[in-house]
Amino acid sequence: MNSYLTERASNLVYKLAQQEAKNSGSEQVLPEHVLIALIKSKDGNGYTLLEKVNIDIDEFLEILEGTLISKPLDSSVEIIPNSRRLGTILDLALIEAQSLGNYSVGTEHIVLATAREGRSVITTFFESRNIKMKDLRGWVRKIQSLPAEPSKEEVQKEKQFASCYVSPFFRGFYLERYQIYRLKYSSKRSRRKVMAELGVIWNELREGIADETLF
Repeated sequence: MNSYLTERASNLVYKLAQQEAKNSGSEQVLPEHVLIALIKSKDGNGYTLLEKVNIDIDEFLEILEGTLISKPLDSSVEIIPNSRRLGTILDLALIEAQSLGNYSVGTEHIVLATAREGRSVITTFFESRNIKMKDLRGWVRKIQSLPAEPSKEEVQKEKQFASCYVSPFFRGFYLERYQIYRLKYSSKRSRRKVMAELGVIWNELREGIADETLF
């Protein structure tokens, strides 16, 4: 696995796309499998990007699935290798992330990479609808400026964490970790403010004067 992928992107490439490849009886995981999995999951900035460019997502899914040759599922195969094309896509996604000043590759960068691959059904689809790379990158910047939407798994973890009993002795530690966990859902513009508020809360906890309703 690639360490530079976000949790969502890693799950998309190495779990969801794997399953799509198995379902179609493919010998390799293709970029098309990744986008099919992304559309079906309806999760992450990559899917939001497809929504923002105002395409018919159902039509796009149908086109992607139509390019794959369906074969019987071989249940004996546990892991399907990534194709050379997908390896190139992940390299391009890293370049896209770096050019946007991002430190990790998300699902939105994978969509950008597939759109610039060249001579593929994905590139042809975007070009036929006059969607240019500069437009896609512009939408990614806008999407990233919004508060990040947590995944279903992250929401569940957050609920479990928030509802668990925390003893007074460890209350300060747990609240600090909870605030940091919430921090990544904040927009970049508000992170400095959140960090400042976190420092105030932490000091109040150490002094024993924090509002008990926080817990």
